[in-house]
Amino acid sequence: MNLRKIAGLLVAGGLMVGLLGAGVGASFTDTATATTNITVGTFSLDVTSTTSGAVVVNNDVTRVHTITYTCPTITSSAPGACPLQISLINTGSIAITNVAVTWNTVGVPFQAIPMLNSYGPIAAGGHIDIPQAGIMWGQPLTNANLGQTYSVTYTFTASA
Repeated sequence: MNLRKIAGLLVAGGLMVGLLGAGVGASFTDTATATTNITVGTFSLDVTSTTSGAVVVNNDVTRVHTITYTCPTITSSAPGACPLQISLINTGSIAITNVAVTWNTVGVPFQAIPMLNSYGPIAAGGHIDIPQAGIMWGQPLTNANLGQTYSVTYTFTASA
């Protein structure tokens, strides 16, 4: 063997010892991605009335809906009422758990016909009819009531 071959073998051997001494290693990486799609339903309440003189405002942004009802001309001084029909309709695809109700006072001798303070739940596509609402008076009217206009506003706030 000549000197060149011996030197080549020594260099190759040194490299092997160096690589083994330092440790030969490898690293592997893997990446995975997962996507989950969900669909959230719609939330929408409509308040309606078929009573003449009822003005309905549905606000789907604030979830606050109102009905202002002005009693028609009263032609008798006897105690009585101006009834108002109201329907709460879930036009969304998720259930409405509660509809809170508030109303204003009307003015002596008139008062709002009291209702429940809340209604619900209302299933998607369902509705609740409220038969008792409007304005009533329990005592005879006097000359002070002549020519006056009386209104009540019911406010409905929906939540899910």
